[in-house]
Amino acid sequence: YWFADKVNNGEGSLNAVLTADISVNEGDVSGCDGNKAEGWRDWTSIGNLENQYFGTFDGQGHTVSGLYFNDEDAEYVGLFGRSSGNIKNVGVVTSYFKGSDYVGGVCGKNNEATTNCYNAGTVVATYFDPYVGGVCGANDGTVTNSYNTGNVITSNSYVGGVCGHNGNGTITNCYYLDTSETDNLDGTTFKTADQFAK
Repeated sequence: YWFADKVNNGEGSLNAVLTADISVNEGDVSGCDGNKAEGWRDWTSIGNLENQYFGTFDGQGHTVSGLYFNDEDAEYVGLFGRSSGNIKNVGVVTSYFKGSDYVGGVCGKNNEATTNCYNAGTVVATYFDPYVGGVCGANDGTVTNSYNTGNVITSNSYVGGVCGHNGNGTITNCYYLDTSETDNLDGTTFKTADQFAK
């Protein structure tokens, strides 16, 4: 929360390294269907439209779990909201993100690099034509060696198992669970649960 506050108030070039797994809220946040349990803290995405992230965030293989965000009018939603930095080596698990547009488990809008990341939480978008994906809502940078096994939910277009919209970016060696969504548009390949287990 401290780091998100710093970035969202103009210190977007800060670097960060995770040295342990972080659990924000306890319980099955990803399966909450939007219902906030007593005591849960609301998450604020790192980086937004006015103050995006430019630094390097290295998760060192750790996870961030229990993130909860539910605002159907919000844009740039995820662990990171809007990034032109380097996000790498982090997993987002048992989390729930619901926004209007640019919604992704790891990053709502990726303009630079997302590498070795994964999402195993629920991602929901409500805009009539949203960019929503398991890892990134929209990508104009690079997404590499990343995957999604969480649910991606929207009733409209631009939905991707990995990225909802791949504009001027590239997606390399990325996969999504075959049951995570039904209308994949990012060109990535699905895998079954058995294939992921291997």
